[in-house]
Amino acid sequence: MLQKKIIVHLFCFIFCFCAISNAGYLEKYIADQKYKDLRLCIKEAGNDASQCIDTYRDYLKAEIKSIKSGSSDNDKKRLEKMVSYLEETTKYYINFARKSDKNNVKYYRKLILTASLLTKLSEKYNKYHEYIKEANQKLKASKATIGLSELFKKITQRTVYPSIDHSQKVNSLLLIIEQYEIIDKDLEDKIFKYIDFLINDYLRQLLEIKTALEEVKVPNISGIDYKNENFQKFSKIKNKIKNYKKYSVDVRKTVLEIRDLSNQLLSKLISETEILNSKYLEGSLKINGFPENSFKKQLNSISPILRLSRSSGIIADIKKTSENFHDNSIFIISILDSKNSAKNNNFLAAYRNLDKASSVANFNSKLKKRVNSELSGLRYKINKDTFRTAKKLYSMDRPLSSLKEINRIKEIGLTQDLKEIKKKIQESIVAAIEVTTAYYANPISADENYKNKTFFIMGIVGNISYTLTGIPKIEYIVGGDMDPIKMHLVFKKNERDKISKLLPGSSIMVKGRCIGKRLNIIRFDNCKLINN
Repeated sequence: MLQKKIIVHLFCFIFCFCAISNAGYLEKYIADQKYKDLRLCIKEAGNDASQCIDTYRDYLKAEIKSIKSGSSDNDKKRLEKMVSYLEETTKYYINFARKSDKNNVKYYRKLILTASLLTKLSEKYNKYHEYIKEANQKLKASKATIGLSELFKKITQRTVYPSIDHSQKVNSLLLIIEQYEIIDKDLEDKIFKYIDFLINDYLRQLLEIKTALEEVKVPNISGIDYKNENFQKFSKIKNKIKNYKKYSVDVRKTVLEIRDLSNQLLSKLISETEILNSKYLEGSLKINGFPENSFKKQLNSISPILRLSRSSGIIADIKKTSENFHDNSIFIISILDSKNSAKNNNFLAAYRNLDKASSVANFNSKLKKRVNSELSGLRYKINKDTFRTAKKLYSMDRPLSSLKEINRIKEIGLTQDLKEIKKKIQESIVAAIEVTTAYYANPISADENYKNKTFFIMGIVGNISYTLTGIPKIEYIVGGDMDPIKMHLVFKKNERDKISKLLPGSSIMVKGRCIGKRLNIIRFDNCKLINN
């Protein structure tokens, strides 16, 4: 029994020894094959290890595994030789990458491949991480350069000021290039050309603003904030690349000239408004005695510059204006416009301008009190004139025109007299359907409201005929559930010619006296056709 156990153990030992020996042989065989593949790849690539990086990786992996399973010293020396070759190749790429043209990133790409493989082999190669980082930065900057070239091409083809989106893209790419210092002569020329275009366009608009102020015209400040922002941003980049200050000097000089012109004009306007306030309170502010158009022109020309200086500070050091200046200038112009309208008998327009002056006069209680007093007087006058006109129109049988005249001034508030005449006119105008509906619902109540009273009746012409005595008669179309009820309008004899021109289906207004309802016919006598 013991003998059998010894034999079994012996066989197990022999089997394990053979298996281990065969495994070591297999690992070595694989490593040898990978080494041959690598040598062949490098030879075919002209000793460019970067082209064989995958084969290199496979070989190193197999060789290390073979050595761990118990290879000879020759295998270790072979591994050291190939790792050393990889490091030398990496150093070669580093050297050539730094010597080559800044925008030539071919060797930086090769460097990333070989150095990345080295850093994975051992910590002693960690120094190559810095080279990998540098190479990645150069690649990023190179992409930015290509992107810039495309953007510059677009703007030079369009020859218009770039959009916000376009400028933001250019700025982000310039910052990348500036950070990694990868600017060649060609790119530098393109950058300068692009920035010159921006600054020139900004300077052109500033000069136009200056000219407008000199000629007392309204300057165009559209987009000036954005252009100033670009000027500040891109001129700094340009000066950093190369000391280039010509346009910056021109821009700043023009801005200062605009500031001085604005301050002169502003001082003059502030002084004038103070004088005009005093004149208004004294009651001596007259249209003829003041160059209204000149004042408006000066105010309109300075307003955009004041907005610009308050919002962005582009035109710095503009004289600090009183917070009341803007409201005061509107006040003066509104007063002058009101006086001009009143002079031309357009009292409603005069009232509206006075009301505008009152709404901005909070900066001065005396001015506010004075203008409100004038408003009250003007409101009374407009109501009185309107009452007279409305009454006259109503007496001329023109109720709709009378109502229109009253409604024209409802914004200023109606006096009691006007409210009463408006109510009277509205009650005198009825629709045919309204009268027939009332009689259909309750004839007794309808008689109380309509019988023996005169109304202006609106309706649609139906039949046109004569009464038995030869007087012209019109039947209004009422329709609906009240079909049995009809409305007859009997006219005066002198209305014959007017009636002869009517057609069935026409919408008309008639003035007549209601006789009441008899045999399902509502009758209006002594009717007159109204030309509303």
